[in-house]
Amino acid sequence: MRRSDYSAGSIFFVGAATVILRYAGFTILTDPNFLHADDHAHLGYRLTA
Repeated sequence: MRRSDYSAGSIFFVGAATVILRYAGFTILTDPNFLHADDHAHLGYRLTA
């Protein structure tokens, strides 16, 4: 098993409000226009976007 590196991370600005964050083995994409109006994303039990 690979250990997570907590000493470094990265932020990549894609454009507008879209950003890719990478830290400790996790990658997070922020994109407020990813879903169409009235669409829902299944994120897990009892979680929606």
